Amino acid sequence: QHVPLIGSRPFVLLLRGLLGYSALSCYFYSVQHLPLGDAVLLQYSHPLFIAAIAPWFLKERTARGHWPLVSLALLGVTLIVGPSGDLRGQALVGLTGSAFSGLAYIAVRQLSRTEHPLTILVWFPAASIPFALAASIAAGRAALPRGWLDVVGHLAVTAAALIGQWTLTQGLARVDAARATAVTMT
Repeated sequence: QHVPLIGSRPFVLLLRGLLGYSALSCYFYSVQHLPLGDAVLLQYSHPLFIAAIAPWFLKERTARGHWPLVSLALLGVTLIVGPSGDLRGQALVGLTGSAFSGLAYIAVRQLSRTEHPLTILVWFPAASIPFALAASIAAGRAALPRGWLDVVGHLAVTAAALIGQWTLTQGLARVDAARATAVTMT
């Protein structure tokens, strides 16, 4: 489609990729160290961070009652992170990953104003692959597929992730960031 891969804002494109990689890394860590329900709930709290940050960074308008609802939802998330008043380190990692996801989506929304969706899409794996490769090498044999079924599974996950990233990038190009990412909850 003759789309420029470098884009007009390579620093922001790289930042988006690094935020996405960091978010996934935090999520994978939290899935391994928290009850699965807590880890998933924390990761899917990213629309709250977007709703709190997008009005400032993207100058998106908010509806009446926006801030009380965002505050109440963030209070609910803090109850997951520290249900008895003490902060759980693993939960903070999960919450940090959610915040990184929110920032990455805000970057996609901002980039969608000047960059082609394919340019935005290419930069996420381009920024992630060097770090993922280093982590895979460090993991050694544990990172290798155990058979053809694992390879097919990895390819299927990759295809699903690309489709998901494509549709999310398209959505963020068309709708306010808070609204577009809230759809991920469904």
